[in-house]
Amino acid sequence: MDDRYIETLSLINEFQQNFLYSPKLQELSDKLGISKAGISLRIKQIEKEGLIERLDNMSLRITQKGYDVLNPEIEKPNSDKQWAA
Repeated sequence: MDDRYIETLSLINEFQQNFLYSPKLQELSDKLGISKAGISLRIKQIEKEGLIERLDNMSLRITQKGYDVLNPEIEKPNSDKQWAA
């Protein structure tokens, strides 16, 4: 995954944590310094990679895969491990 896409995903995550809703294309465009068309293409690519989902025409949801990309240092549970009795 290209750093530009991770930067965009990170910005969406940060915005959602601060404001509890998805940023508008113009807000992303202003923050990243690229056109709304460029942001739209990035969003489509991030969605194609399975890192976000569109909930409606404007809202975005970061998927578990997206959070894994944003937080690679978090250890994932190993399904092979047995529970201690």
